Amino acid sequence: MRIRDKIIRISCAVLFFAAVAAVGAAFVNTQNEWYNALVKPALMPPPAVFAVVWTALYALMAASLALVSVSQDTPKKTLWLYGLTGVLNVLWTYTFFHMQNPAGALFVLILTLVAAAALLCDVYRHNRLSAYFLIPYMLWLCFALYLNYELAFFN
Repeated sequence: MRIRDKIIRISCAVLFFAAVAAVGAAFVNTQNEWYNALVKPALMPPPAVFAVVWTALYALMAASLALVSVSQDTPKKTLWLYGLTGVLNVLWTYTFFHMQNPAGALFVLILTLVAAAALLCDVYRHNRLSAYFLIPYMLWLCFALYLNYELAFFN
């Protein structure tokens, strides 16, 4: 693969997750009356923590996708799984914050976890370093599942 093609693929990986982050962030509103009235879980971090964590996670996911995308033998299925997880991340934010539906967001989060697990397993077969970059994402999704469950249950 030519260096120009690698640069384009790496740029696309970074731009994809930057777009996912930007679109998702457009739906987040932790200052409105609805969000502030929610009964929060005991381990709920302050809103600023989410911004820092998601920035790091999207950077790791972009790095993972960049490494995978420059490989000659990467199946299209793998690339579709990255896309699916990005879309599901945005859908969760839309469902939770815009639709104000914690139970619906919990369903989306379960789908996201399934897609992310499939992505991790698939990537691990092709590029272990890329798969290791996805582990923090999986761990955060598990913590998010706890938070979302509690928010849906108590509200």
